[in-house]
Amino acid sequence: MNSFSAPESYVPDIVGAQMLSLPSEFLSRPSLAIATFVVVLLACLLSLSTKTRKRNGYFKNESGDQLREYGKDTFAMRFTHGQVLSDEGRKLAGEDPYLVRNGPFRELVIFSPAHLQEFLRKDAKGHWKPKNMNAGDWAGRILGQCVGQQNGPKWKTMRSHFDPEFSHLASMGMLPGFSNEIERWVDGLSTNPIGESKMPGGFVQDTVQAGKYLAFRLISMSVYGDAFTEARFARLLELSKVHTQVLITGIIKQKTTSWWYNQLPTQEKRLMSSFQSQWRAFNEQVVKDSREHGISCPAERIYHGVDSGDMSRIEFLQTVDEMLFANIDITGSIIAFIVVNLASNQSFQERLRVEIEKQKQSKSYNYESYITKQDTLLHYLTLESLRVTPAMYFSAPECTSQPKRIDGYLIPPNMPTIIDVRRLNTHPSVWGEGQDAQAFRPERFQTMPPSAYKNALLRFGIGASKCMGKNMADLMIKLSALRVLERYVLVKGDSKDSGLGGYTVSKNGEVEFLPLGDKGGK
Repeated sequence: MNSFSAPESYVPDIVGAQMLSLPSEFLSRPSLAIATFVVVLLACLLSLSTKTRKRNGYFKNESGDQLREYGKDTFAMRFTHGQVLSDEGRKLAGEDPYLVRNGPFRELVIFSPAHLQEFLRKDAKGHWKPKNMNAGDWAGRILGQCVGQQNGPKWKTMRSHFDPEFSHLASMGMLPGFSNEIERWVDGLSTNPIGESKMPGGFVQDTVQAGKYLAFRLISMSVYGDAFTEARFARLLELSKVHTQVLITGIIKQKTTSWWYNQLPTQEKRLMSSFQSQWRAFNEQVVKDSREHGISCPAERIYHGVDSGDMSRIEFLQTVDEMLFANIDITGSIIAFIVVNLASNQSFQERLRVEIEKQKQSKSYNYESYITKQDTLLHYLTLESLRVTPAMYFSAPECTSQPKRIDGYLIPPNMPTIIDVRRLNTHPSVWGEGQDAQAFRPERFQTMPPSAYKNALLRFGIGASKCMGKNMADLMIKLSALRVLERYVLVKGDSKDSGLGGYTVSKNGEVEFLPLGDKGGK
């Protein structure tokens, strides 16, 4: 099997930080020197505005207490050491929200259902995303114009072209193809194991790498439809490697956050340009072939939005990038964590297998209806796995449109806010005190109506801007778990959890697969 080895809140508190490292040839040019002076002057004025806010009572509660602020720059840390940042934030501020620095920006961290409820109250539809996710120029060049970064009418217009292709009805139409592909994936798990089992016929597999491969293949199929071929998938695999280099560059090389630095003929810029030109050529060829040969292709139908002028070509390309390349780690890890959580909880695994067999004994059984039900152990499995092992530690920043009083602290309008997802998903106000809140126990949802955890469980985003692929993702995740359990008993590998979290919430993915016997899968 293949594997993948400018609102007020944009206030630079570190005035002119990026200007200090400018090459001398830039400052020797009068026009650029003037531009630099203007930028620094504006930064100073905005910084003064922030100090005025403090005097006006923002970031304080009624007792005059000031919000705590985490001293380190969290630009890369939230991706590379998410658990560490979460733990240190708890030590710093306890149950109070707190501030972090993201390069030159300041962001608010919230993590309780009460925080989220107030954050969304009254103005949820008016929330907006800060430019380039507050991650600088490099992030803007990768995904700054995708639909996930749009606001207002532009967001609605772009979603009107993408949403029909990934609606619940459209996703249900993808299920036969998904089912066949997942069956082949399950077959392939034993062909390239990373270790041997102690039991006859068993094997050890890295579910994180396997999950990423499956997610990438299924999402590629959903985007390109009948235009998806093995040759094109091989090409997408090549492009994904380049994209990974581009993405990592933006995280670990903070110089690339600067627009000025990205004007230089650097190796990083050549890498970015190479990916963008290859990605554009790939999609233009798919659209061209689909139209010339009458091939049913969701990407081609979405591209009519470019033809009509509703969105630009770069907006189309970055949105498809967001769905495909940027989501490999996220969707793949969700699939892997479900397998890992099942392997670590034998009693629930067996109860779920009993439910599956009971469902299949019904004369009216078909897997399509089973995986769409929301009162089954299979459904509760997906909720609980995403609760205790969410796809990311911290959400992308989103800004309010009105001032807020969060946990007693007055928050100014347009404040970029991020959510500590796992703290929210395990907060004792909803999930109970002690170890139970952290424990993997899917049965808890049998007695919890969705209203009970409305603001306490993040699955596919928040508010109106939830992930447009949520219907498709939910089906592929459940179907993957179903097909694996029809074939294997899962046992957690001997290796310990990796401890530190990376881009996604990190667990060791080694699982032992023991053949269950051929009980059929249809």
